Amino acid sequence: MTFNSKHGGEAPWSTSAQIAEIVAEGPDIVMLQEVDTSQLEQYVNGINAGLHTTAWHGEYAQHCTRGKAPVCENMNSEAVMVLTRLPIVDVEKRLVWAEDKFLPARGVIRVAVRLDGGTTLQVFAAHLPATADARGARVEWTRQFLPWARSFPEPRLIGGDFNDKPGTAPITAMRQEYVDAFAAKGSGPDATHTQDDKHYTSHIDYLFSAGGLSPQSAFVPQVTLSDHRPVVATFSTTSAARNPDAAVSSAPTVAAVLPPSTSIEAVPAPPPPAVGVTSASTAGAVPGESALLDDNFDADVLDKDRWPISIFSGYQDARVAVAATGGALQIAPLIGMEGISRYNGVASGTYDLTGGGYASVQLVQGPVGSGAFAMFTVGSDGDNFYRIYQGGAADARVLLVEKKIAGTKVALATVPYSVDDHQYLRVRHDYRPQEAIDDVVFEASPSAASFTELYREPWDPLVVPSLLMFEMKGGTSAPEDQPGTIIWDNFHAARVSGS
Repeated sequence: MTFNSKHGGEAPWSTSAQIAEIVAEGPDIVMLQEVDTSQLEQYVNGINAGLHTTAWHGEYAQHCTRGKAPVCENMNSEAVMVLTRLPIVDVEKRLVWAEDKFLPARGVIRVAVRLDGGTTLQVFAAHLPATADARGARVEWTRQFLPWARSFPEPRLIGGDFNDKPGTAPITAMRQEYVDAFAAKGSGPDATHTQDDKHYTSHIDYLFSAGGLSPQSAFVPQVTLSDHRPVVATFSTTSAARNPDAAVSSAPTVAAVLPPSTSIEAVPAPPPPAVGVTSASTAGAVPGESALLDDNFDADVLDKDRWPISIFSGYQDARVAVAATGGALQIAPLIGMEGISRYNGVASGTYDLTGGGYASVQLVQGPVGSGAFAMFTVGSDGDNFYRIYQGGAADARVLLVEKKIAGTKVALATVPYSVDDHQYLRVRHDYRPQEAIDDVVFEASPSAASFTELYREPWDPLVVPSLLMFEMKGGTSAPEDQPGTIIWDNFHAARVSGS
């Protein structure tokens, strides 16, 4: 079911009446538009109560009110949501930069759910640019959306308010790759939108499917709950789609720069221990160092000039508390949250390390638990970055190194974590053209003086050295009862000339 709620059931409409209609239809998945982030619990609790279950839960993605691609400077509380009774195995929030008179970019949420037969279904909830004069923005929206959605394995289901009628360019583009459920199997009146809140005259809301997810029936309930009516469809899966081997686990995680950013952190299983912790370098003795960004967090106030965005490397859960306090940056993971990853943190603007340089930070205190992680990331966007992160149960804590290139994560190395030896973490661009060296180097140190090399390889040009952001975050990728508090301190980034 997809439904534009008209700002969460604002007068003369009613949120409770909308929930009652959802309950009456008895769906497995609901995609909502024009809801407030604060209403997630209200919709979930209402559906659970109406259906006498506790299975329903959901996720949302907000829209950007100010900013320029790829950085949003401010998000509003209006969102698109996916609500479901099915297990959620992956979540990602993405901004699509297609400006209309209301917003420069709109959020899309991707939620991967596991169907009862074991198939993983990719579900997207969307709300395209509005008004008649935004046709070009809607064309641009589909131009950006389609290749991104295509990067995830089938089957896929897309629902939302597309703000365009059948036969227009955006809908034609969608129908080239997806089956329009109502066009294929619809019965009864198709109008989903009204201009006067009385007469529903245009069809602009859709459910699209692909990859063995075939519509069996579709209809528009003749209800008056919003300036939109829902579209409800029933789907079946083919034997190919029911094959668990085609599930989401093989898909890359794709993300965008969102101040509450976007995509889930699916932490890979640790690779075998790295062999040969070898060379050392001394940060204080690097010739020609020029500081770019420093913060010891002693002011106990988060400096938004230094850290203008939240996180860029994945999905952000704003409920994870982040604060500059006690002379450090402290992140308190959510306790016992089920189903998906929950992360928050801070990220810088862009800096240039083209000719060589590094970023380092002190991990004063890391989390405890096999599903809890503290992550230090250096990258040019959510699809291309380098990372050192710490996690693991109390008796098996590890320090891991990974990269994400063109949306695909690759585990590079892991070593047993020592709170004494690994106090400082550093990602370095080792650029020495006279020696034909252009490498990324991952390092750790007990004191910020002498760094030990953990791993190195050639620097990938997709991680653009002239447009690097630095990020510190923490949270959980699985429920943890006592992850503790993650404490970062003494961040330092510098350009190194003559290297």
